[in-house]
Amino acid sequence: IPRPALIPAMKSQRLVVLVDVKHVGVLAAQPSRRAVAIQAQADQKKISLNLKLENDLGLVPCDEGKIGEMIDNLLSNALKYTPRGGKVTVAARRLEAHLEIKVQDNGMGIPADKLNKIFEPFYRAHRSGSEGEESVGLGLALVKEIVERHRGEISVESEEGRGTSFTV
Repeated sequence: IPRPALIPAMKSQRLVVLVDVKHVGVLAAQPSRRAVAIQAQADQKKISLNLKLENDLGLVPCDEGKIGEMIDNLLSNALKYTPRGGKVTVAARRLEAHLEIKVQDNGMGIPADKLNKIFEPFYRAHRSGSEGEESVGLGLALVKEIVERHRGEISVESEEGRGTSFTV
């Protein structure tokens, strides 16, 4: 991993800002293509995107690009497996010297017997999303690798038919 950057975490009411900057951080002047794509995916499925950030998240040492990739993957999965009219929330809060990021949806959920496999490369708990979107099965393996390279941890809670929550 390249030398970590210190990213000032800022509060925003629009999810696009969080994704634009590729994460908990700096405000970009122009929306990134990925942010526009995520917003378009949510708009197409009429999914409500919510952002809940604490007022003072402080400085976060991290590889900005990799953290952005992690959040993009978690958001993409949340949108893919959440039905039309659903809800996806991204929350961030400071826990001493760490930052906790949570991506939660009210989508189809992951069967309990498959939860222990979801971070394996090429594993797919579901063959397709709520509207037939395909998946290769690399996103969550990549997310786990990024989290571990930042000396973090990732956990998942899920209930079929009620949704999934990833906490980093």
